[in-house]
Amino acid sequence: MPKRPFVAGIIFLAAGIGLAVLAWMPIAEDRHLAANGVRTEARVPSIEEHRRRGVSTYYPVFLFRTADGRMLRERSSVSVPSVEPYRSGRPVAVVYDPANPSSVRPADSVGGGVGALSWILAALALTAFGLAAVALFKRRS
Repeated sequence: MPKRPFVAGIIFLAAGIGLAVLAWMPIAEDRHLAANGVRTEARVPSIEEHRRRGVSTYYPVFLFRTADGRMLRERSSVSVPSVEPYRSGRPVAVVYDPANPSSVRPADSVGGGVGALSWILAALALTAFGLAAVALFKRRS
């Protein structure tokens, strides 16, 4: 029976690594855009609504010109808490990644940190790492 705690420890370790990667991805993207992103003006021709379990999330679609003159139409890579600032037809400040212009988001969402999901995933990763440590390093009596 000594193999069971070892297998459980490996499973918790793998889950912890996966959760840590998922927690880090939005943080890395936000930091990358804050450091390398290009700020420009965009118009919002439409807003995509995604419904899941009765909850709606909204993603504005931006029409903007890149620094090299291309006109692009891309969906925001992050949802927005309110659609009101995007309905009026006024210009909206956005930041896009010049190496990957499809990665675009409202300028006010760049550099301000990430949402609660990354923190929740990080807490779950730490829990999984703790359980892995207990399973792998527990003294056998």
